[in-house]
Amino acid sequence: MDKVTVAGISIPLRVWSKDELKGLPVIYVHSHRFYDFTFKGNQMILLESDKHFTPLVCQTMASRIEGYFGRPIVFYFDKLLYYERKRYVEHGIYYISGDSNAFLPMLMASPVRKRKKAVKLSAAAQYLLMVHFQVESLDHRSIQELSEALPYSYVSIAKAVQNLEELGLCRSERDSAGSKSIDFGLYGKDLWDKAKPFMSSPVKERFYCTGLPEGHFPASGISALSMYSHLAPDPEQAIAAYAKEWKKEQFENLNTFEGPYVVEFWRYPAIGSKCVDKLSLYLNLENDPDPRVEKELEFVFESVWKK
Repeated sequence: MDKVTVAGISIPLRVWSKDELKGLPVIYVHSHRFYDFTFKGNQMILLESDKHFTPLVCQTMASRIEGYFGRPIVFYFDKLLYYERKRYVEHGIYYISGDSNAFLPMLMASPVRKRKKAVKLSAAAQYLLMVHFQVESLDHRSIQELSEALPYSYVSIAKAVQNLEELGLCRSERDSAGSKSIDFGLYGKDLWDKAKPFMSSPVKERFYCTGLPEGHFPASGISALSMYSHLAPDPEQAIAAYAKEWKKEQFENLNTFEGPYVVEFWRYPAIGSKCVDKLSLYLNLENDPDPRVEKELEFVFESVWKK
C-alpha cells in the first residue's frame, strides 16, 4: 500500500524500515505493517494488518505504541460495518476504512485527545528524578531498561520521559538499533534548581488511623525527618502508602483529626525501605511553619548534594 484517501484527499504513505521497528514488541512488528503519513499538518503512524483485532486490543496497542513514538496511531481497515465503526469511535481508536470513512483527531468536532503542554511534573516523571538524584544516574538508560528496573510500565515511563522533555529537563535519542535513551544534561543541584518549579508534594492526602493493614510502610513526614536529623519525633507515627496500592478502607478508623498513625497517601512509590527519600521528604515538608522543622529539613536537603 502506497497511499490512502481521507475526505477525498489522496495521502502518500512511507513504509517503515526494519531498523525503525527495532525496540517494539515482536508481536506488533509481526502482526502489522507500519507507515508514516501526514494529514492537515499532523504526522501520524498508520498500522495495517491482515488480521482483525477487537477495539480493546487496538486500544491497548495504540496506547503503547503512541507512548513510545509520541504520535497518534491510526489503524487501516479495508471495510468496517456501521456498528464496527461505532465501537472503534466509542473506544477512541483512530482509523481509516477504505476510501470512504475515517476517524482522525483533526476530523473530530471536539479534539478530545488533544493533549495540553505540560506545566508540572507527572508523578512518574518526578519519581524518575528522585531516583536519578539519589539512587543512580539514569543518563543513557533506555526506556525498556527503566521499565524493567522501576515499578512503572513501559508506557508510563515513555510518557514520563515525554513530560520531562516538554519541560526542558531532559532529551531523548534513538541509537542505531532504535532504542530510545535519555540524557538530563545538567547534574546535581543545577538540575534540581531547574526542575524545582515543576515539582509538587508527593502527598495526595493525609489522615489519621488507629491501625495499619499487614504490609510494609516506610516512615514519612516528621517521623522520617527525625530519622535523618536531630529532630525529636512526634508521638504519632507517620507512614507513606502508595495511593495506587492501598485503599482508605484498609486502614482502621481512618479519620481527619486523631490517631496513633498518620497515613500519607503518596502519588508515587516510596524509594526508601526504612523511610522515604530525602528529596521527596523535603517537598513534603518544605512549607511546614515550625522553625525547628525548617532548620532540620534544610540540613537533610543539603546532605543530598554532599555525596
